[in-house]
Amino acid sequence: MERDPIFTRGVLLALAEMYLQGQDAAHPKASPLYARLYEDKDRQEETIWANALDWTIVRPAVLNDKPARGRIRALTDLSGVHGGTIARADVADFVVQQLTADTWLRKAPLITW
Repeated sequence: MERDPIFTRGVLLALAEMYLQGQDAAHPKASPLYARLYEDKDRQEETIWANALDWTIVRPAVLNDKPARGRIRALTDLSGVHGGTIARADVADFVVQQLTADTWLRKAPLITW
């Protein structure tokens, strides 16, 4: 009997690290309010990166409630990327696809429109 992919693969939905709009602080970690949250996120990701299991960390852009477009950009090179949005439905579809796909194994793509 073949095991369900959801039990053989770990999928983590993580917050994308985004620049704060309209502020001089270069990164959310510069804010004391967010510093602890990002420290926790970094610690969690370090644990995942070191794990021998199959995993994908999904970093969605700013989530919205718009209808799914059915097409997204998945990026690991974030040079030139400043923000962006994506529908929750498109994120859900991407996560489900990763349960059986090998394209993004052991990677952490930012997904956006």
